Amino acid sequence: MTNIEIGKNYAEAIYLAAEEEEKKEVVLNDLKNITEIYKKDEEFRDIVNHPVLGTENRKKMLKGIFEKMSDSFSVELMSYLVEKGRFFDIEAIYYEYNKIYNLKNSIEEVTAIFAIEPTENQKSMLAAKVEKMTGKK
Repeated sequence: MTNIEIGKNYAEAIYLAAEEEEKKEVVLNDLKNITEIYKKDEEFRDIVNHPVLGTENRKKMLKGIFEKMSDSFSVELMSYLVEKGRFFDIEAIYYEYNKIYNLKNSIEEVTAIFAIEPTENQKSMLAAKVEKMTGKK
């Protein structure tokens, strides 16, 4: 199974659990933040994936790091990923979760390139135009 397939499978399960708990957006934001830390901090990445530490120690470490900055439901999801040996797939899981979230909430991500930084009013006008054209937020 590829990284993307694994990410999709876990993302679908996480989305269903988050939907049940009414925490879809909270989990999205927490996954984004945790993924950014995972991508940027090599030392964190090495520690959280180090097999010598053991699953329970890695779960405790994650809880200690994220319990103040993340929802308890999200922290439990991260612990589950460690337990299943899938925390190293966090980037793929976040990517697929974000796709599911956007699809289910009619959100279309767009990238706009400007010569100069647009004003908030210009950004709002562009967003409204894109929403009108696509029927998505």
